[in-house]
Amino acid sequence: FNSSIYNISNDNHLMSYQTNKRKRTEDLPRGGDDTPLVRPVKKSKKSKKRKNKKWSSIKRSGRHQEMGVYKQSDESSEGSVDGIDAIISTKAPKKAPLLTYKRISEGMLFLGSVEEINEYDLVISLPDNISGTVSIAEISDTLTDILIAESEGVEVDVPELSDIFTVGEFIKVSVLAVKRSRGSLVVELTMRESILNYGLDIASIPEKMPIHGSIKSVEDHGYIVSLGFEDFSGFLPRDKIEKEVQVGYPIDAIVTDIKKKQKIAFIDASTKRVVDTTIKSDEMYMFNMLRPGFLIKATVSKYLPNGLWLKFMGYFVGAVNIFHIPGVYNSEEIYDKYQKGDKVYARILYIDVVNKKIVLSLLSQIRTLEPVEIAVEVGDIIESAVIKRIDSSIGIAVEIPTEPPISGYVHISKYSDKRLKSVPKNVNVGDTVKARIMSIGYCDNIVQLSMRRIHINQPLFRYEDVELGSIITGSIKKVSDKAILVKLTPTITGFVPRSHMSDFGVKDPVSRFSVGSRITCRVLQIDPSDKKLVLTHKKTIVQSELPIITSYDVPRFTISHGTILHVSPTGCIVGFFNDVKGRVHISDLSARHIKDPQKSFKPGQVIRCRVLQSNLSTGKLKISFVIPVEKTDEMIEEIKSNLNNITLGQFVTGKITMIQSVGVNVIINSTIEGYIPLQNLSDHRKFCIPIRKKLNVGDTLEDLLVLNKNEETGSLLLTMKYSMKEAAANNKIPSTFEEVEEGKIYNGIVKNVTAFGVYVGFLGDVVGLAFRALLTDFYCDDNLNKYFYPGQSVRAYVVETKEDSQQISLNLKPSLCCSKISPSFMESYFEDHKLCERKREGINWKQYSAGKVVEGTILQIAEIGVILSLDDGNLTGFAHKEQIKGADLTATTIECFVLDVNKRKGILDVSLRPELINGENQEPSELNVGDSVSAVIELIQTDYVILSIDSKYGNGSIRKLVYAPTSSYNDKLYSRPFDVFRIGAKKKLLVTSIDSKILGTIDTRPKRKRNVSMKNSLKDVQIGMEVSGVVRDIFKTTMIVTFGHLKANIHITEVRDDHTIPTHPFSDFHQGMEIPKMRIIEIGQRRSRKFLPLSQSKPKKVSVIRASIRPSVLNGPQGHVVNSTPTWKSLSKGQIAHGWIHEVLNDGLWIHVSADIRGRVFILDVSNDVQVLSNLKDHYAPGQGVTFKVMRIDAKREVVDLSIKAVEEDENVPYTPNEIEEGMIITGRISRVVLKSGINIQLFSHVYGRAFLTDIYDDFKLDPCIPYVNKVGEFVKCYVLGVDKKSNRVDLSLRPTRVYNRKNKNNPEIKNASQLTPGTIVKGYISSIDEKTAFVALSRNISGRVFVSNLSDKFIKNPAKAFPVGKLVVGMVTKWSKKGLIDLTLKKSLVQEKSIPFSALTPGMKIKGWVKRITDFGVFITIQNCGVIGLCHISEVSDEHTDDLNNIFAVGDFVKAQIIRTNPKKKQVSLSLKPSHFIDDSSDESSQESISDNNSLDLEVSSSEESSSEEESLGEDIDHVLKETSTPSRKRKKNEIQKPGKKKIIKDEYPSDEEQSAFSDEEVENTAAHATMLWENFRFQNEESSSSESDAMDLEENLDSEEEDESKSKKRKSKRKTEQKQREDLEEKEDEMLDDSRPVEQEDFEKLLFENHNSSYAWIQYMAHWIKLAEIEKARAVAERALKKIDASEQTEKFNVWVAYMNMENSFGSKDSLNDVFNRALSYNEKKPIYQSAIQMYQKSNNIEKAEELHKVLIKKFKSHKSVWIRYIIFLFRQNKPEEARNLLPRALKSLPRRKHIQTISKVAQLEFKIGQVERGRTMFEDLIGSYAKRADLWNIYIDHETRLGDIERIRRLYMRVITMKFSKKKMKNFFKRFLRFETNYGDESTIAFVKQKAEEFIEARYG
Repeated sequence: FNSSIYNISNDNHLMSYQTNKRKRTEDLPRGGDDTPLVRPVKKSKKSKKRKNKKWSSIKRSGRHQEMGVYKQSDESSEGSVDGIDAIISTKAPKKAPLLTYKRISEGMLFLGSVEEINEYDLVISLPDNISGTVSIAEISDTLTDILIAESEGVEVDVPELSDIFTVGEFIKVSVLAVKRSRGSLVVELTMRESILNYGLDIASIPEKMPIHGSIKSVEDHGYIVSLGFEDFSGFLPRDKIEKEVQVGYPIDAIVTDIKKKQKIAFIDASTKRVVDTTIKSDEMYMFNMLRPGFLIKATVSKYLPNGLWLKFMGYFVGAVNIFHIPGVYNSEEIYDKYQKGDKVYARILYIDVVNKKIVLSLLSQIRTLEPVEIAVEVGDIIESAVIKRIDSSIGIAVEIPTEPPISGYVHISKYSDKRLKSVPKNVNVGDTVKARIMSIGYCDNIVQLSMRRIHINQPLFRYEDVELGSIITGSIKKVSDKAILVKLTPTITGFVPRSHMSDFGVKDPVSRFSVGSRITCRVLQIDPSDKKLVLTHKKTIVQSELPIITSYDVPRFTISHGTILHVSPTGCIVGFFNDVKGRVHISDLSARHIKDPQKSFKPGQVIRCRVLQSNLSTGKLKISFVIPVEKTDEMIEEIKSNLNNITLGQFVTGKITMIQSVGVNVIINSTIEGYIPLQNLSDHRKFCIPIRKKLNVGDTLEDLLVLNKNEETGSLLLTMKYSMKEAAANNKIPSTFEEVEEGKIYNGIVKNVTAFGVYVGFLGDVVGLAFRALLTDFYCDDNLNKYFYPGQSVRAYVVETKEDSQQISLNLKPSLCCSKISPSFMESYFEDHKLCERKREGINWKQYSAGKVVEGTILQIAEIGVILSLDDGNLTGFAHKEQIKGADLTATTIECFVLDVNKRKGILDVSLRPELINGENQEPSELNVGDSVSAVIELIQTDYVILSIDSKYGNGSIRKLVYAPTSSYNDKLYSRPFDVFRIGAKKKLLVTSIDSKILGTIDTRPKRKRNVSMKNSLKDVQIGMEVSGVVRDIFKTTMIVTFGHLKANIHITEVRDDHTIPTHPFSDFHQGMEIPKMRIIEIGQRRSRKFLPLSQSKPKKVSVIRASIRPSVLNGPQGHVVNSTPTWKSLSKGQIAHGWIHEVLNDGLWIHVSADIRGRVFILDVSNDVQVLSNLKDHYAPGQGVTFKVMRIDAKREVVDLSIKAVEEDENVPYTPNEIEEGMIITGRISRVVLKSGINIQLFSHVYGRAFLTDIYDDFKLDPCIPYVNKVGEFVKCYVLGVDKKSNRVDLSLRPTRVYNRKNKNNPEIKNASQLTPGTIVKGYISSIDEKTAFVALSRNISGRVFVSNLSDKFIKNPAKAFPVGKLVVGMVTKWSKKGLIDLTLKKSLVQEKSIPFSALTPGMKIKGWVKRITDFGVFITIQNCGVIGLCHISEVSDEHTDDLNNIFAVGDFVKAQIIRTNPKKKQVSLSLKPSHFIDDSSDESSQESISDNNSLDLEVSSSEESSSEEESLGEDIDHVLKETSTPSRKRKKNEIQKPGKKKIIKDEYPSDEEQSAFSDEEVENTAAHATMLWENFRFQNEESSSSESDAMDLEENLDSEEEDESKSKKRKSKRKTEQKQREDLEEKEDEMLDDSRPVEQEDFEKLLFENHNSSYAWIQYMAHWIKLAEIEKARAVAERALKKIDASEQTEKFNVWVAYMNMENSFGSKDSLNDVFNRALSYNEKKPIYQSAIQMYQKSNNIEKAEELHKVLIKKFKSHKSVWIRYIIFLFRQNKPEEARNLLPRALKSLPRRKHIQTISKVAQLEFKIGQVERGRTMFEDLIGSYAKRADLWNIYIDHETRLGDIERIRRLYMRVITMKFSKKKMKNFFKRFLRFETNYGDESTIAFVKQKAEEFIEARYG
């Protein structure tokens, strides 16, 4: 499941709950309230007049006065009197209320009926034909928690809604909201018990009260039930509920007993108790305790024109409308049936909690809660509905003649196709009418009908009426680029996707199709539940007469039209009807090979297809584009005639017509088609594909066996399997059921593999089933695909046949089916090997066949054997080290005995042993099939073993070779032959064939030694006796062994002593395996009911023998049993033992201690390693041996608790709850997170601890519990702070300093009050607050007291709102006593650390600070560590005259200043920023300025704009400048003021790390429009990054501005001034409020926004406020308000809000909500900035793929903008994709205008310098200045970047080159000036003189 599907969020649930809580708090009296229920109502004349006016608008209408149907005016939406009167007074309304959508309000409680069950929601039928929906997230509180955990990746079982509910079931719901969706109203409902039970508490719930809840947990004796209260739960015994329930299931129950001390309510959920429980009139109930579904005994109080007025429980009253009174249709029938004072049983139908109204029902199905089946469906046409009542202006009530009759209603709007104001006068009660059912109210069984002809005559009324593949015509309703909306009927609408508008695609659908025109389509897909109808307008598909494919169950060779969906290099994906997809392999695309399918086929293309294979279970479809030639009638007749002459099991000859990936097609007798599936080409899977590759179209295949024939298609199913052909030749394969004989073995082919067994096919339709227990000789798990595959050749033993059902039961166990005498398996292997064998040409292979002696040359003698050269180097031989014994390896050439040959690789396995080469001269003996001979293993291959037997079995002297298989038809005999066999070992061989090759099987039958002491009687068996046996069956935990006629059980715990072996104990055993020695350890009896006759009342006792093969048992004294597994008597607490895992669960392990004892290991007792606990199944598996310690034994209940981690015996780790001590490190599992209290952690199965807020992090954080909300169920390491055994409480700490023993210098933990002294600065969380005092938790057991007067420097009206519980605060200790009483103050004026008092500020003092505000007359500066704001007048800013301060400073700049004077009275400080004040400071550090930490030069860098600008005055003579700059004492000042247009890199321009840490929230406020969003405080700020990244960001800053015309510069300046003025105004207003009065509550923000509604900064702060409170919906509402309130002219402010809105949805919303906001932002703003902001947002959230996707969109939409290309290139460089970035540059140059090429290349070259390859950047700049030598800006940029690198000689060479260029006077002046400054700082006197000389030469040459 996915959280986006459920649409669930903790914030949404919390908000919904709180909304309902506030609503009901206002409207409902609490259960324990002392306010009297009946209050006297004072009626004034005004209220009386209003009421009379209210009711005067209702007038009687219609001819039937007895009904009194009222027409209600728009002024009155409710037909009832005032709320309390309608409930507690006897005055009844003038009519019973009827429910409408407008009258439904939030919080109303209903009894509804389940109408429809979907995957993710329920459709609920409410009274009066109204429907609502309940999302799966609103079923119950416990199910909601499960869904949240599942969406976070936790493995949980989410129940299906269809398992919980049944259609027609009555349930209780509450209204969440009434919303409009797709033009209609939708009622959103909830079943969560916290909402349905709101207003109840343990004190107000009486016994026998119905209550709603949900299953919270399943216990041994019952269920814990959540009732929606934090401190109050229910318990439901198992015998008090009939149905099986799981966690999350909602239930309705009756309270039977309440334990107030334990806070537990015992409940009964049995159906009879729930249905029959009646609320007695003498029980005291408040109004807020009433719930829908209550069964009450009421008294008829008054008649209403359309119902009854009932009184119940003494003082409650309610209405029953006529639709809920059974068997009546008018008021006369009501008068006849009921009398005043009559007692009736009614059930509360719904409660309007706002207006305090109750509506009841008397219907039998509602009173008994048993749904009645309705005999009609929506869309049915009723021929003769009887009119029962006429409401002239409203409609008619009818009765549908069914059994039982059903009530219906025809509204006046549905009476006729014409518009009528009233029912025609000629219509009378009793008339019959024809009508169609439009909807059904399942709650009250009332149907809505229509008599309009357009509805009655409509053939397609419901989506269910539309047939898949049908051709229909409709009118076009709407056309867009993506789809066409087609209206088929008034009730059915479909759409045609763009891919299905035409066969060849449509470029412009809007111009091609017009609204209102008729269109013919074919139904492609139907989803009635979602009312989705997909159509196709492709002409080929619409007009196709071929059969359509609608499912994956398609007959083979079906030909149909399909649409290509996707084309890949390996084939195509084709789509059909009903979303069925098929795959076409590249070999099936055409009869000729297609190299590149993407060139031959295109998506959307319609093509004819042929089905090759379909699989309904896997949902796969293999198809082909190759269509055979269509057959004429004559050909069909000929085929049928020839087909009749062919019988099953016959051999035929065929010619290959087509070779496909899944099989081979052949033609027989030139007319009949045959098909050989791929797996039918060989008995051996490894040969199937090689054989297919060897075949060619046109080849003739002989001896093809007919498996089946299809007379409809005239085709045959064939096989080339050797085993099947051999069996068919001997007539040993059944073709009919009658030929199958029990007890016989037949060859067959696996048809299908399922979880419960394997289906085996023979000839024709004869199929048998082998169940899992009869498949293998060893234990096999549920995944049978590991052992069998479809198409596998098998031999099957017939166990049983059933004639009546034609069923055949088979046994595939190799020990029973695969005879060791039969050689067919190896014969088929060598036959198939010949078919696919490839061999080298030019070699006489007969000379080198197996068994021949050849000569070879030794090439190499290695440790593993000898390598030889054969046939003059054409072949290579290898002799294993075991095959060179006795050979003379000193000779160059040597004789070799060939063992095996690989003709494709040219490698021979040979032997050099003399006994093989020379043999022994003995008299030959005859070798017969069935002989058992002694043989020696010579070679081991994967599929077979080669052995040699004595030379006496033949005519020569050389030993003969025999081939023995390593596997059989049904399984592998030896899964690891190289581990089982050894070259040179002697084995007994059973000869199976002596034809071309001698074949045999290795005889594994043991030598039978008669056990004299062993008899077949149980009396002769004794404990301790040793016997031998044979494995009969292997199960999960038991192995059955037979000995004689008896059976013994060997349990999994009686196999090994060594528990460290990782494999399963039964993995080394298989069925039929001989167990030479086992010891009887137990003989007992148990009762068995197997084959128990009906006459026998008591089961028989069956003897059970248990044996052991554990070495420790077998090695014990004869006749005794020692070292057996533990028993209940021997097992003791604290004992350490070994066992084997039975099952691995999510919550722990089950372990077999012995055959009779199974223990449980709780997950926290498994390990202390968090990784192991988080991935338990990766570290433990069934059958694995473990060592454990016994922790608890309950022999009576047979319960054993074990612990694996307790074996380690670490003193610092507790293994039982009693061992927990302070200072220990323990692993726990997070069980619950309480946001304002702490985290609950489970330590043992029944022991929990708590980590308080102060013990979660070392450095206190805001809302420290929030990061753990999504970690419930995860494992953590904890430090034990304290243990209170009396209260069973454990205090824990998650602090890293505690858990990992680290040091914490920043925020040391407060362990005792003695650490605190007056003046100490502390941090803590508000634990409680009232009107006088607040308490701050400094640690788990130390709190400080804060009086309200000390909370803030300003007066606070509402302390509880300003300082809510859980808020992080910083305070200072003001008082401390030995008793532990600690007083604190939170005033920031006193708390601020290292605060400099005003008295310490003296004239001449040098301080540091930040620019607070910039005005025309000066700069306001916040002094660091003081908080005082000083003013630097414009005259004190610089030593030179300054006009515009905004070009020099920006808000937030870090500066150094000197105090000029102070005014203590007014607390004013005057400052100076003149550089002359800091000359002495700079000289002291001048020696350190030259080289920075990274050895790069710290040089002045002029911006390129400076050098390229032509606006600078030329009045200053260059010679004067040279003289002035050449003065040696003129050093660069550290605090030099930069002039407009200049940018200097000054070392102290930015604060150090320590200084940055002193920045307050107020002092860092850079609200750049395109900056990123910081979510901690929702402020815009520039991102801090590494040097390379910041360099890249510098390139991005001015990209957009460069896109604009230079002519717009004045407009930009004025705009910047306007924005700056707005920021100043806002800052001034914020300055008026100190820290404590900054907006912290809703009222503060509303006040701020009232005055600054155009401030995006304020709106975004307001959004951040709600996000901190987890109120996401309210934050969204603020964003929507901002977008509406901000003036249209303030586009920048609106843009900021859009960016913040997108960031919020990206962090806290869903994918859909983010896409919605993003698309809206695109439509309201310029697209390019929105795209760029979204890219930046995705990069911040590490969604790199999405960011790159948007970059690609940008370069397509704005390909003429160089900024988008450069940003994309920068992005690729940052993602370590430099090659992709470089490849993007040529694309950019092709798309950009030529005038932008130079700037683009320059930007990329700068990137290479900063974050790429420097040499590549140099090359690019050299190319640029080579082509554009007169571009001074390129020279300046080139020099700037070389200057940063610090290569002095390279920089000097560049300056030498540039001063030789012919630039203007101003530009040359700039270059000489820079050159001279460079040499002054890094050259010597000679180089300085050289620059001066060159400058003078230039002046002389230029000006004479």
